Amino acid sequence: MQKGGMVMWPLLFCSILGLAVVVERLAVFLAFAIGERRARHKIETIYDALICGDVDAAVVLGLRAGPVGRFLALGLKHRECGLAQGLEESGQQVLERLRRGLAVLDTLVTLSPMLGILGTVTGIIASFELLGTSAVGSDPVAISGGIAEALITTAAGLVVSMMALIPFNMFRTQIARWARKLEQAGRHCELACAKGRVDAP
Repeated sequence: MQKGGMVMWPLLFCSILGLAVVVERLAVFLAFAIGERRARHKIETIYDALICGDVDAAVVLGLRAGPVGRFLALGLKHRECGLAQGLEESGQQVLERLRRGLAVLDTLVTLSPMLGILGTVTGIIASFELLGTSAVGSDPVAISGGIAEALITTAAGLVVSMMALIPFNMFRTQIARWARKLEQAGRHCELACAKGRVDAP
Protein backbone atom coordinates (compact mmCIF):
# COMPACT_ATOMS: atom_id res chain seq x y z
CA MET A 1 0.00 0.00 0.00
CA GLN A 2 2.80 2.43 0.83
CA LYS A 3 4.78 1.76 -2.35
CA GLY A 4 1.74 2.04 -4.59
CA GLY A 5 0.70 5.43 -3.34
CA MET A 6 -2.75 6.97 -2.87
CA VAL A 7 -4.33 5.11 -5.80
CA MET A 8 -3.95 1.87 -3.87
CA TRP A 9 -6.71 2.95 -1.49
CA PRO A 10 -9.50 3.12 -4.13
CA LEU A 11 -8.17 -0.16 -5.51
CA LEU A 12 -8.49 -1.66 -2.03
CA PHE A 13 -12.05 -0.36 -1.84
CA CYS A 14 -12.81 -1.89 -5.25
CA SER A 15 -11.45 -5.24 -4.17
CA ILE A 16 -13.52 -5.26 -0.96
CA LEU A 17 -16.65 -4.16 -2.84
CA GLY A 18 -16.12 -6.81 -5.50
CA LEU A 19 -15.60 -9.51 -2.90
CA ALA A 20 -18.79 -8.49 -1.07
CA VAL A 21 -20.83 -8.61 -4.30
CA VAL A 22 -19.39 -12.00 -5.28
CA VAL A 23 -20.15 -13.54 -1.88
CA GLU A 24 -23.69 -12.12 -1.87
CA ARG A 25 -24.38 -13.32 -5.43
CA LEU A 26 -22.96 -16.76 -4.65
CA ALA A 27 -25.38 -17.04 -1.74
CA VAL A 28 -28.31 -16.07 -3.98
CA PHE A 29 -27.42 -18.48 -6.78
CA LEU A 30 -26.80 -21.26 -4.27
CA ALA A 31 -30.18 -20.64 -2.63
CA PHE A 32 -31.85 -20.74 -6.06
CA ALA A 33 -30.12 -24.01 -6.95
CA ILE A 34 -30.98 -25.67 -3.65
CA GLY A 35 -34.60 -24.48 -3.79
CA GLU A 36 -34.98 -25.69 -7.38
CA ARG A 37 -33.50 -29.11 -6.60
CA ARG A 38 -35.65 -29.66 -3.51
CA ALA A 39 -38.86 -28.66 -5.28
CA ARG A 40 -38.20 -30.36 -8.61
CA HIS A 41 -40.79 -33.10 -7.97
CA LYS A 42 -43.44 -30.51 -7.04
CA ILE A 43 -43.35 -28.86 -10.46
CA GLU A 44 -45.08 -31.86 -12.05
CA THR A 45 -47.90 -31.54 -9.54
CA ILE A 46 -48.41 -27.95 -10.72
CA TYR A 47 -48.75 -29.12 -14.32
CA ASP A 48 -51.14 -31.88 -13.22
CA ALA A 49 -53.33 -29.32 -11.42
CA LEU A 50 -53.40 -27.13 -14.53
CA ILE A 51 -54.35 -30.09 -16.73
CA CYS A 52 -57.24 -30.70 -14.34
CA GLY A 53 -58.20 -27.02 -14.67
CA ASP A 54 -57.50 -26.19 -11.01
CA VAL A 55 -55.50 -22.96 -11.33
CA ASP A 56 -55.91 -21.94 -7.69
CA ALA A 57 -54.35 -25.20 -6.52
CA ALA A 58 -51.51 -24.75 -9.01
CA VAL A 59 -50.81 -21.26 -7.67
CA VAL A 60 -50.76 -22.48 -4.06
CA LEU A 61 -48.43 -25.34 -4.99
CA GLY A 62 -46.19 -23.02 -6.98
CA LEU A 63 -45.65 -20.61 -4.13
CA ARG A 64 -44.07 -23.47 -2.18
CA ALA A 65 -42.17 -25.07 -5.04
CA GLY A 66 -38.92 -23.14 -5.20
CA PRO A 67 -37.97 -20.41 -7.68
CA VAL A 68 -39.44 -22.18 -10.74
CA GLY A 69 -42.70 -22.83 -8.92
CA ARG A 70 -42.93 -19.21 -7.76
CA PHE A 71 -42.27 -18.09 -11.32
CA LEU A 72 -45.20 -20.20 -12.54
CA ALA A 73 -47.45 -19.09 -9.68
CA LEU A 74 -46.84 -15.38 -10.31
CA GLY A 75 -47.36 -15.86 -14.02
CA LEU A 76 -50.68 -17.62 -13.42
CA LYS A 77 -51.77 -14.87 -11.06
CA HIS A 78 -51.26 -12.26 -13.77
CA ARG A 79 -52.85 -14.26 -16.59
CA GLU A 80 -55.69 -11.74 -16.97
CA CYS A 81 -53.52 -9.93 -19.55
CA GLY A 82 -52.60 -13.19 -21.23
CA LEU A 83 -50.75 -16.20 -19.87
CA ALA A 84 -47.67 -15.65 -22.04
CA GLN A 85 -47.38 -12.02 -20.93
CA GLY A 86 -47.87 -12.98 -17.29
CA LEU A 87 -45.16 -15.62 -17.47
CA GLU A 88 -42.82 -13.23 -19.26
CA GLU A 89 -43.28 -10.57 -16.57
CA SER A 90 -42.78 -13.13 -13.83
CA GLY A 91 -39.64 -14.44 -15.52
CA GLN A 92 -38.20 -10.93 -15.82
CA GLN A 93 -38.69 -10.43 -12.08
CA VAL A 94 -36.79 -13.63 -11.32
CA LEU A 95 -33.96 -12.78 -13.72
CA GLU A 96 -33.76 -9.23 -12.40
CA ARG A 97 -33.17 -10.61 -8.93
CA LEU A 98 -30.36 -12.77 -10.31
CA ARG A 99 -28.81 -9.84 -12.22
CA ARG A 100 -28.70 -7.57 -9.18
CA GLY A 101 -25.13 -6.52 -8.40
CA LEU A 102 -23.66 -7.62 -11.73
CA ALA A 103 -23.44 -4.01 -12.91
CA VAL A 104 -21.06 -3.36 -10.01
CA LEU A 105 -18.79 -6.22 -11.06
CA ASP A 106 -18.93 -5.04 -14.68
CA THR A 107 -17.86 -1.56 -13.56
CA LEU A 108 -15.02 -2.93 -11.43
CA VAL A 109 -13.70 -4.96 -14.37
CA THR A 110 -13.25 -1.72 -16.34
CA LEU A 111 -12.45 0.71 -13.53
CA SER A 112 -9.72 -1.23 -11.72
CA PRO A 113 -7.17 -1.33 -14.58
CA MET A 114 -7.84 2.36 -15.27
CA LEU A 115 -7.09 3.19 -11.64
CA GLY A 116 -3.94 1.09 -11.88
CA ILE A 117 -2.79 2.98 -14.96
CA LEU A 118 -3.60 6.29 -13.26
CA GLY A 119 -1.39 5.31 -10.33
CA THR A 120 1.40 4.33 -12.70
CA VAL A 121 1.18 7.63 -14.61
CA THR A 122 1.26 9.70 -11.44
CA GLY A 123 4.15 7.61 -10.13
CA ILE A 124 6.15 8.09 -13.32
CA ILE A 125 5.46 11.83 -13.22
CA ALA A 126 6.82 11.92 -9.67
CA SER A 127 9.87 9.93 -10.78
CA PHE A 128 10.62 12.30 -13.62
CA GLU A 129 10.28 15.22 -11.25
CA LEU A 130 13.24 13.73 -9.40
CA LEU A 131 15.32 14.30 -12.51
CA GLY A 132 15.01 18.01 -11.85
CA THR A 133 16.94 17.72 -8.61
CA SER A 134 20.70 17.54 -8.95
CA ALA A 135 21.06 15.27 -5.92
CA VAL A 136 18.74 12.49 -7.06
CA GLY A 137 18.73 13.09 -10.82
CA SER A 138 22.24 11.73 -11.16
CA ASP A 139 21.24 8.45 -9.47
CA PRO A 140 19.60 6.10 -12.03
CA VAL A 141 18.84 3.54 -9.31
CA ALA A 142 16.54 5.99 -7.53
CA ILE A 143 14.72 6.82 -10.77
CA SER A 144 14.25 3.19 -11.85
CA GLY A 145 13.15 2.26 -8.33
CA GLY A 146 10.48 4.94 -8.43
CA ILE A 147 9.20 3.68 -11.81
CA ALA A 148 9.11 0.10 -10.53
CA GLU A 149 7.07 1.18 -7.55
CA ALA A 150 4.70 3.07 -9.86
CA LEU A 151 3.98 -0.15 -11.77
CA ILE A 152 2.63 -1.74 -8.58
CA THR A 153 -0.68 0.02 -9.09
CA THR A 154 -1.04 -1.43 -12.60
CA ALA A 155 -0.46 -4.94 -11.29
CA ALA A 156 -2.93 -4.36 -8.45
CA GLY A 157 -5.55 -3.00 -10.84
CA LEU A 158 -5.22 -6.02 -13.12
CA VAL A 159 -5.54 -8.40 -10.19
CA VAL A 160 -8.71 -6.71 -8.95
CA SER A 161 -10.12 -6.73 -12.50
CA MET A 162 -9.45 -10.45 -12.95
CA MET A 163 -10.96 -11.21 -9.55
CA ALA A 164 -14.17 -9.49 -10.69
CA LEU A 165 -14.15 -10.76 -14.29
CA ILE A 166 -14.16 -14.49 -13.52
CA PRO A 167 -17.23 -14.49 -11.23
CA PHE A 168 -18.95 -11.93 -13.49
CA ASN A 169 -18.76 -14.28 -16.47
CA MET A 170 -19.73 -17.23 -14.30
CA PHE A 171 -22.83 -15.42 -13.04
CA ARG A 172 -23.80 -14.41 -16.58
CA THR A 173 -23.61 -18.05 -17.62
CA GLN A 174 -25.82 -19.07 -14.71
CA ILE A 175 -28.37 -16.36 -15.56
CA ALA A 176 -28.55 -17.61 -19.15
CA ARG A 177 -29.09 -21.14 -17.84
CA TRP A 178 -31.90 -19.96 -15.55
CA ALA A 179 -33.48 -18.03 -18.43
CA ARG A 180 -33.60 -21.22 -20.51
CA LYS A 181 -34.99 -23.16 -17.57
CA LEU A 182 -37.76 -20.62 -16.94
CA GLU A 183 -38.58 -20.49 -20.64
CA GLN A 184 -38.94 -24.26 -20.73
CA ALA A 185 -41.12 -24.27 -17.61
CA GLY A 186 -43.27 -21.53 -19.12
CA ARG A 187 -43.85 -23.55 -22.27
CA HIS A 188 -44.86 -26.59 -20.22
CA CYS A 189 -47.23 -24.38 -18.23
CA GLU A 190 -48.87 -23.06 -21.39
CA LEU A 191 -49.32 -26.60 -22.71
CA ALA A 192 -50.83 -27.76 -19.42
CA CYS A 193 -53.21 -24.79 -19.41
CA ALA A 194 -54.21 -25.57 -22.97
CA LYS A 195 -54.97 -29.17 -22.04
CA GLY A 196 -56.96 -28.05 -19.02
CA ARG A 197 -58.64 -25.27 -21.00
CA VAL A 198 -57.55 -22.64 -18.49
CA ASP A 199 -58.62 -19.21 -19.68
CA ALA A 200 -57.99 -15.74 -18.31
CA PRO A 201 -60.36 -14.86 -15.45
